[in-house]
Amino acid sequence: MRADAATREALGRRSPGIHLLWHNRLFTTPEMARRFMNYPGRRIHALISGSKDGAWLSGVFQNDYIYPIRGSSSWRGTEALREIVRVLRQGYDVGITPDGPRGPCYSVQRGALVAARTTGKPITLIAMNPTRFWRLKSWDRFYLPVPFSRVQVRAVGFENYEALEQAAGEEDPAVYIRRRLLELSGLPEDASE
Repeated sequence: MRADAATREALGRRSPGIHLLWHNRLFTTPEMARRFMNYPGRRIHALISGSKDGAWLSGVFQNDYIYPIRGSSSWRGTEALREIVRVLRQGYDVGITPDGPRGPCYSVQRGALVAARTTGKPITLIAMNPTRFWRLKSWDRFYLPVPFSRVQVRAVGFENYEALEQAAGEEDPAVYIRRRLLELSGLPEDASE
């Protein structure tokens, strides 16, 4: 797993915030967090769906000290958003897949933006790009890195929601986030899976 200096700086920021990444790139999240986001006292939470797959993912993440917040846009959405805001205000990080848990793939749902605007916390966009991978037959064509392949991590950070809005300029912040995450992932703007 590799990251350039700008990515290491964005991920190593000591102020807790919201971290956004595509659902189909989740597999290497625990290793990425261990390598680039680890410092004493840091605690990372992740929004995970209430499905059976989400239960499995919660167990995997908890083994790697990433704590689940269960909910999605279609189940416990309001409660999950309140929990995200509470966790951020307590001084912890929250990871969110803006296109999860059911898509559409590479879409940005607005819950993360509401949490960022409400709390004023930093926002980091993260992409994990394996050099060799298999694609699953799931709704998002999930990436499963081939063992021993390299994973390039790319990230860009924003001090708060206002900084994100300023970077977006005239562009809708959700559209801007989508475009930047696709760019970090090495995908074209019209990517759909």
